[in-house]
Amino acid sequence: RTRGRLTGGKDGIAMGTEFALYAREELLQLGVQETELPSVHALEELYRVKALLLIDRLLYVHENGCSDFCALPLYDPGISPRNICVVATWND
Repeated sequence: RTRGRLTGGKDGIAMGTEFALYAREELLQLGVQETELPSVHALEELYRVKALLLIDRLLYVHENGCSDFCALPLYDPGISPRNICVVATWND
């Protein structure tokens, strides 16, 4: 848990690949044909975009005067990669 500071994980590339494999598996279970699946590379790019959106949300909170914020993993990312919650409190 990081408060009031932005940090990056050392395993970002591995997590991108894990996300790609997770997404492909889920799409197959939804009935998407193997030939219609996005490439692992395309899904890794999507993971990076999602990470940038999370960073953008944290920057917004910070830029609007909040010094008490964090990105909090709510559960195991193996369950779902959408496991991060942005928590912030403002003191008036």
